[in-house]
Amino acid sequence: MPGVAERIENAMSLERGGIDCDIHPAVPAMDALLPYLGGHWCEAVVQRGVHELHSIAYPQHAPLSARPDWRTGKERPGSELESVRSQALAPFGTSIAICNCLYGVHLLFSEDMAAAFAQALNDWIAREWLDREPRLRRSASAPIGRSMRPRSDTRCRSVSTREAPTAIR
Repeated sequence: MPGVAERIENAMSLERGGIDCDIHPAVPAMDALLPYLGGHWCEAVVQRGVHELHSIAYPQHAPLSARPDWRTGKERPGSELESVRSQALAPFGTSIAICNCLYGVHLLFSEDMAAAFAQALNDWIAREWLDREPRLRRSASAPIGRSMRPRSDTRCRSVSTREAPTAIR
């Protein structure tokens, strides 16, 4: 039976070009989303003093929230595209990575505000991550309680149950 070191070495020698289905880009600060919120909601966020929508599910400094070697300083782990490239994509030869942003859109009680934040988050991911890194795809964020209005954005489309599942960019 192989020892611990050998099992770790075998686990780390993954075939190049795999798909990572669990990349978690982090919103660095509320300021990052403000340009993507509509005028009314942007003003509401500023007037109400909404600073962040981080849930307690992944506390920033909890040891299990991010690998210790991926913590680079003050910013939230996963909030810089270059860090994700160098820490999660390049070392493993990842050909495609699916972004699943764990931001607290579901924490909002107002369905309208939650829908606005979900849309802003999706637009932010598309512009700041997907447009800048061809290996990235996303799972769309949606508020709990109601579905978002359909969009004509080609990066986010419905997949019929008859179609073969494909990665959505």
